[in-house]
Amino acid sequence: MATSSPKGGKEDGLEHDLNLAGRCLRGEKGAAETLREQCHLKLAGLLVMRGASALEAEGVLDEFWQDTFKPGVQGEPPLLAKYSRASSLLSWLSVFVTSRFLDLKQSGKPRGAGAPGEEVSAGRQQPVVKCGIHFPEEMCLANRCLLGEEGAVEALRERCHEKLLRKLISRGAQLAVAEEILADFWPDTFLPKRNDAPPLLAKYKGESPLLPYLTRAATNRLIDYMRRQELWADRPPDEAWCQALQVDVSAAPEDSLLELVRQALEKGFEVCAPQDLVRLRLVHGHGVTQRQIAAIWHCSEFVVCRRLGAAMANIRKAALAHIRQADPWLELTWEDILETCSSPNPGGATDQAAAQEEKA
Repeated sequence: MATSSPKGGKEDGLEHDLNLAGRCLRGEKGAAETLREQCHLKLAGLLVMRGASALEAEGVLDEFWQDTFKPGVQGEPPLLAKYSRASSLLSWLSVFVTSRFLDLKQSGKPRGAGAPGEEVSAGRQQPVVKCGIHFPEEMCLANRCLLGEEGAVEALRERCHEKLLRKLISRGAQLAVAEEILADFWPDTFLPKRNDAPPLLAKYKGESPLLPYLTRAATNRLIDYMRRQELWADRPPDEAWCQALQVDVSAAPEDSLLELVRQALEKGFEVCAPQDLVRLRLVHGHGVTQRQIAAIWHCSEFVVCRRLGAAMANIRKAALAHIRQADPWLELTWEDILETCSSPNPGGATDQAAAQEEKA
């Protein structure tokens, strides 16, 4: 981890890390042991936070350290040869460790038990593409927050807080409500929750920038909060009822927004004629052109275009109407619905269900 001193501060810490990496590459006595001692326990703790058992974390790291110091089986340079001063050595290594872990987890292989040459080479040569970490710099910031690196949480808050606040207000929250939600939301992003669930950033996989990931999670909190307020309004405040509503926010469903959008789109599909749904799926799901659709239905491209446009308009109208009926206070646009469908799931039951369906 980058060390800091009263005089040198962060820059001296990064210079120290760069020198340590160079010493390891030159094979200086004790350098590799120093790096392992500096980073191993923290990287293992990060993997445990992301769902690995202690034994699995050790297995991943045992292979990873070999990959870090030694050339690959096909002559590729060791991982440390790629290090620069862009971030601390610990946070930089954490991206590759997370990448390796997510790759093994996704493939269903025992973590740390792959063929040494195969997994080491794959993990080093294409960790970002293979593991779905398309935004490694964002993953680095998320890991820095989880590792408790100095200034990381402040950097994330400074970048995202005002944008999250404006987004919650645009989606129907009063200013005081939005501020209250975010006050509880930020600690849950990087600290374990009260029910021992992992922090929100431990579920981040680098599939999108951090802002849309956090926006979706914060919107889930807003929906859960407002629905609880509606329950309070509809019931006299007797003691039993008050106790029943004193639920831990961290134990609430993680993706209320996705479930609401799913129900809304189902309502939209219900108002479409079956043939229109088939056309929409052929065009948007299978890449069939409107000209080919016109040939199949023996009509002009203009007719196909008009029918597709009308079907999308009906879906949009019915979906937004369902959201207004389900949560009248929530102000979602069609663009918000599309953004929710394309953004990564911030973990939870929905994510697990989707994974089970994919395996099935």
